[in-house]
Amino acid sequence: MVSAAISHLFETHVQLGRFVGVEHKLVAMHPDDILTPDITAVYDNDSKGLLFELKYSLPSDVRSVKDELMKLAKYSGAKSGWGIKGVVQAADFVLVCHIDDVKRAVDAVEQIFAETQDPFYNPTGFSIWFWTTTAAREDETKEEMRLQHAYGATRNAPLQQMIKEPGGILVAEEVLTMLRFLYAFIRQKPPVQYTIVLLIQNVFSALPPPLRAGRQYYELNLDLVYQKTNILFPPWWESDIQTVQVKRGWIKEALDTLTRLKLIEEIPGKPDSYSIPIPTLITRKPLPLAICKRLVAMQRKMRRPLGRLPVIRGVPKRRPPGVKQITEFLGNRQ
Repeated sequence: MVSAAISHLFETHVQLGRFVGVEHKLVAMHPDDILTPDITAVYDNDSKGLLFELKYSLPSDVRSVKDELMKLAKYSGAKSGWGIKGVVQAADFVLVCHIDDVKRAVDAVEQIFAETQDPFYNPTGFSIWFWTTTAAREDETKEEMRLQHAYGATRNAPLQQMIKEPGGILVAEEVLTMLRFLYAFIRQKPPVQYTIVLLIQNVFSALPPPLRAGRQYYELNLDLVYQKTNILFPPWWESDIQTVQVKRGWIKEALDTLTRLKLIEEIPGKPDSYSIPIPTLITRKPLPLAICKRLVAMQRKMRRPLGRLPVIRGVPKRRPPGVKQITEFLGNRQ
């Protein structure tokens, strides 16, 4: 959500610059050194670069945070690969962390700059933001996310002005809802139950309504399910139309897991084809919880030993002929 909120910020405020991509590949001094910051943007007519690195958690002590932040200096050499002709004149860096970690992050970067005088950590081009979220309450407040400033600056004047406003940059509930629907995946492989829930809620539910009361069964193959998923969740982290938000392997894993859960069925003689009932799962529990409970039950069943449990017999009171005592065995070893 933080990645999507920042990308949405650039898409809706053209004066801030141009969003390039998420985990966009940049080239450092050596051509073999590929860097993939979380978010890349350019501004000032594509002459300057802006990098965002998101840290969803940081160590609990400042020394370990310093070790973590010193790894960021590798981005100081990111001069090419920005999606422009030539190289950028300068690049600013923004570290974005959670409010619980921001004090340690600020303390750490101040110490690093004081000790090393590394220009990468100079607060004129290195800054720290943090995010907070507010949960919705009945008849009180709506859900919202805020991006706020904690340290340093960027040379992007319009962006700096926005983040320094009291309360920072607001991402409203309506925007969060829209972003959650469009940007459901990041590049890391999601848990299979997450993909299953999205298929049931968003993809299967979009199939034509049943012609009669009760369950209707649809025959779908993997390619069709993948195509419908990509239509619902278009690419967003790159301008290149070849990038996709959902990988085919994730959909295949989800469909095969649904088969093992006996919620859908494979069609005999048709590879990667499935009979999918609508509704796929009837439950009074929240759908993610219902799926997780079924996964746990399936895993327990798979680990259950086959056949009868072995019978543990008691120790005989009399020693059978020829069986030596353990003291004799230990004596021989000595």
